Amino acid sequence: MGKKKKAIMTLIEALVLISLAGCAGKKVDYGVDTEVKSQNVVSSVKDIDTNTSFNDELTVNMGGTDEKVKITADIRVPECDTMSVTEVERIPCTKEFKEKVIKAYFGDSQVYYYDYAHMTKKELEEIIETLDRDNNSLSDDASEEILKWHDDMKTECTKALETAADVWTEATEYDSCDDFVGKIGDTWFHLQFSRAEDDNSVLSGIQSYPLDRCVKRVSDGEPDERSTIFDDGYVKQYYGPKSLKEYDTVRYLNGDFIVGDMPVSDVNEANISFDEAKKKAGDFMQAIGIESMIKTGESDCEWEGYNKTEDNVYKEGDVHRAIWGYALEYSLGADDVVYSKSLNIFDYSAYYSKFPSMGCPNYETGSFNVNEYGVYRFDIAEPVSIVKKQQKVELLPVSNIYKIARNELESHPDKYIVEADTQYRYLTLGYIRVKDSSDSQRFSYIPAWSLELLQRREVESCPVFVNAIDGTVIEPEQIF
Repeated sequence: MGKKKKAIMTLIEALVLISLAGCAGKKVDYGVDTEVKSQNVVSSVKDIDTNTSFNDELTVNMGGTDEKVKITADIRVPECDTMSVTEVERIPCTKEFKEKVIKAYFGDSQVYYYDYAHMTKKELEEIIETLDRDNNSLSDDASEEILKWHDDMKTECTKALETAADVWTEATEYDSCDDFVGKIGDTWFHLQFSRAEDDNSVLSGIQSYPLDRCVKRVSDGEPDERSTIFDDGYVKQYYGPKSLKEYDTVRYLNGDFIVGDMPVSDVNEANISFDEAKKKAGDFMQAIGIESMIKTGESDCEWEGYNKTEDNVYKEGDVHRAIWGYALEYSLGADDVVYSKSLNIFDYSAYYSKFPSMGCPNYETGSFNVNEYGVYRFDIAEPVSIVKKQQKVELLPVSNIYKIARNELESHPDKYIVEADTQYRYLTLGYIRVKDSSDSQRFSYIPAWSLELLQRREVESCPVFVNAIDGTVIEPEQIF
């Protein structure tokens, strides 16, 4: 059977179909063999009856053999009142955007370039020395990719050393460099703009962390710990709670990622409340144009300080804990629904393995450490800006969606059925990400239904995705 051509929805096209779907008695072509009347559209998710299920059985032909497909699909909906369509675009790595972030982050502090072309002689010499040492210790079976990376890095640093200065160069424009250093409080931070591999003109991330490349090693044993007390000749600083400053080693215990909410202590050396920390993180995101991020985790920033004896043993009773700052995690979403936790194709193992060449979506996330100085350490992955947003969209009745999904299974079983005795168990409403048909840097998050499997050795794999607004089947190549 020939493959049907499916329309790739842009936001404008979707909004046109929303208006069509809202007109009782009018018919819309849903891309299936029979047209379905779009009556009784749903405006509130709470109006969807989750107590019903679709019990069905159909016979499909797989490679000349008739196979039974069972459907006992319970209805699952997100915890939100209404749903929306949000069109976003990847953020270009322009000098204007970089300046906006630099000003929001460093304020009035002097900022310096910090790519290899602008590092000091001492820094470049230390990097080259480290690369030589690492090259000597690489095993014979080191990959060509690693060896090439080492060679390229040394070549770049050696060339930069020919014209390197003894001090950093003040940043006067933001077009020629993607790495900068500046001070927040008493600490030097490295702010880095990373570019996407598929398009060098857009950002893949923005990161900032203490300038800690040349920190003092405390021990040659395991684990390989590093002190947060810096003194390397051109930077001298301490990074951590004031109460732990005199210890040999001060470590940040939380790591970079917080899963869920953790208890927040009343005793915090940052001397700000958790609500104030959230506001500082929100103000920073708004200042750089990052919107619609939903908080997914929070915790205190816990630290540990200790001294060691010469034989690398903790001194008795000399391990101390302190809390300084808050850690906050965010992810892109709408209507209190996090996109990456909704209809994410990474959650459908067979779907992903069936289409391995498809470019998989990366979702915008942000982690922020906040103290009395504001946001002082952060990592934003896959940043985007909102182009358009249509709220409180009307959705087709679930019965219409089920008919469309069932028809798709009957007409194209080879696209979905992995093995015999397949059982579809859930009809799930959520958000899915689809490409823009005319602009590779834009995509939309739209409401969609997923008819999902329950079968041997695979869980929720290779579902049927149906646009919840207009009823079109969403094909793999539409998913960004």
